[in-house]
Amino acid sequence: MTENNEHLALWGGRFTSGPSPELARLSKSTQFDWRLADDDIAGSRAHARALGRAGLLTADELQRMEDALDTLQRHVDDGSFAPIEDDEDEATALERGLIDIAGDELGGKLRAGRSRNDQIACLIRMWLRRHSRVIAGLLLDLVNALIEQSEKAGRTVMPGRTHMQHAQPVLLAHQLMAHAWPLIRDVQRLIDWDKRINASPYGSGALAGNTLGLDPEAVARELGFSRVTDNSIDGTAARDLVAEFAFVAAMTGVDISRLSEEIIIWNTQEFAFVKLDDGYSTGSSIMPQKKNPDIAELARGKSGRLIGDLTGLLATLNEQYPDNAFVQNEVSNVDATIGKEFMLKSIVALVAACVLILLYVAYRFRRIGGLKAGSTAIVALLHDMLVVFGVFVILRIPLNGNFIAALLTILGYSINDTVVIYDRIRENSGLYGKKMSLPELVNLSINQSFGRSMMTSITTCIALAIVCVVSIIFKLDSIFTFAVPLLFGMVSGVYSTMCIATQLWVSYKTRKAAPAPKKA
Repeated sequence: MTENNEHLALWGGRFTSGPSPELARLSKSTQFDWRLADDDIAGSRAHARALGRAGLLTADELQRMEDALDTLQRHVDDGSFAPIEDDEDEATALERGLIDIAGDELGGKLRAGRSRNDQIACLIRMWLRRHSRVIAGLLLDLVNALIEQSEKAGRTVMPGRTHMQHAQPVLLAHQLMAHAWPLIRDVQRLIDWDKRINASPYGSGALAGNTLGLDPEAVARELGFSRVTDNSIDGTAARDLVAEFAFVAAMTGVDISRLSEEIIIWNTQEFAFVKLDDGYSTGSSIMPQKKNPDIAELARGKSGRLIGDLTGLLATLNEQYPDNAFVQNEVSNVDATIGKEFMLKSIVALVAACVLILLYVAYRFRRIGGLKAGSTAIVALLHDMLVVFGVFVILRIPLNGNFIAALLTILGYSINDTVVIYDRIRENSGLYGKKMSLPELVNLSINQSFGRSMMTSITTCIALAIVCVVSIIFKLDSIFTFAVPLLFGMVSGVYSTMCIATQLWVSYKTRKAAPAPKKA
């Protein structure tokens, strides 16, 4: 569509100038609330018909307005219309799009009788109600899966535990159904919550309604509500419905986390009660025998975010008159203490990995000076870690779990290359002995390993490049922010192994073997 990129604001009648660039950036919320676009257009259709019934739009104007809204919906659906930098929120963006299609005179008439306050309050309810039904359906699918597994278990007996100690024998089916009932209660909570928010705030205006003779009951029915809110101020200002939904979501996350914890424990070698399908497991970059229950571990991790979101939302609402525009803010559980603990644990993990690598290389290659070989390998690994850190900084990628995951993966990859070359040096040392100088011996070993290392690296880099492209196409930021630094780290690992670790080791050994200068 032809896009009108002129600045549009839904407020500012008494202002002589627009907002400062700093305020505009702070107020911008399209990155969060654009997800409400479909509900906004549906609300606009209902509002346009209410204007038509009140005689504020002629039959021809109403038809052209509905046609324009249908066109706008198609452009939103196919991606040809989207917010621009100047759009304060999704409501501003959609009004700009509507005016671009219907013209200033007709498009501007849709503002009559509504405010962003009752508009956004209604959109939140519509969006949450629709998604709560999706969540409830998925929870019931999980309940059905647990029932199916319980039926398959039959009369199988397992040890029931209290305090993680054997207590009483129970049926496996009984244990599985202990997780089904909490999930059913979560669905019941969603149903009960939906009854309370099944009221439309459309028509409440900014806080005290309007005098245009619109029919809010008709708008409510058209948008899927059974009634309108009893109090216009409560209708526009209340956000307890969001907090209650956040609690149900957090409680659901906790219930799923409990089930996930059992899966994790039962999947261990010590318990060995279950064996996960390969499609729901991951492996290790350095320990090929491992089969990790990541799907259950990630489920537990996600539940923590839901609890954090609930806590953050309640803190936002903890004031006398909450800001009606709070929906523009994304709730994130950001805590300096969490960041500090994460960094300390990460440093411990990296230091422990380096120490273990040093001890491993020192022991395995003790016949050729393994401790010094391990020390130079650590120097090369530090080089690789700095490269990965530089990629995160240059691309402005947050230093989160992906950063540590990339570092540990590079450690495993790089030390593997280093061990291969040192193996060659040890073998060639036994074959050639004193026939070759140490630099010649190392160069021969590098040349023998070069082909294998390059083929492995090229294959890995191609695979990572494909992952990067796919993550960009499908906007999978979490994968992209892991794969790109890893790609650079792989290249760095080949370089550091051949040009840093071995060369430093040769330099040290050569200087140590050189005769001391004679005193005059």
